[in-house]
Amino acid sequence: MYGNFFYQNPSEVLFQGEGHIAFYNNLLVNDVGSALNVQKHNDKPRRIDIFQNTIVARNTGIKVRHAATDYVQRVVANAVFASTPLRLDPLIQNQDNFLGTYRAALSSLKGPQNGPGELDLFPKSAKLRGPPIDMSSFARFEDWNRDFDGVPRSATYRGAYEGKSGGAAWSPKLEQKPLPSNMPVR
Repeated sequence: MYGNFFYQNPSEVLFQGEGHIAFYNNLLVNDVGSALNVQKHNDKPRRIDIFQNTIVARNTGIKVRHAATDYVQRVVANAVFASTPLRLDPLIQNQDNFLGTYRAALSSLKGPQNGPGELDLFPKSAKLRGPPIDMSSFARFEDWNRDFDGVPRSATYRGAYEGKSGGAAWSPKLEQKPLPSNMPVR
């Protein structure tokens, strides 16, 4: 699941899953709760790849719990702003994530306090930039090397945006995101 915008849910987490999950290049905003839970429900989480998402959540950003130990679970290169950015089982591979408090999103992202249509989760200057990350292990996933707007990645920015240019091409709204061929150029 990639390239999606998840917004506000007062009664549940924005995304819940188990089994085999690839979750990347998504934007998640929940000012009243948590963002992403991968946990046991009918069975155990198995192969889990959560990478290059931008998350702003009042409570927990990413939670991965009770996963099957004979599968790999990875949480890599996300930008997570939450009261509890990560809540992971000890065996979960956790690397190169940018973690901050819920309030820190204001100093790291252009407009996380705005509503749909004006919301801007693009990084301010080089706030979410770090050393290059080897992301080649994700190459089996479609568009793994493109950001939320479809821009080619350099593997130096954490979160859903490449971050090199001035801002997001599409301001997240409560409507279907344009296809990459119809996306404004940034």
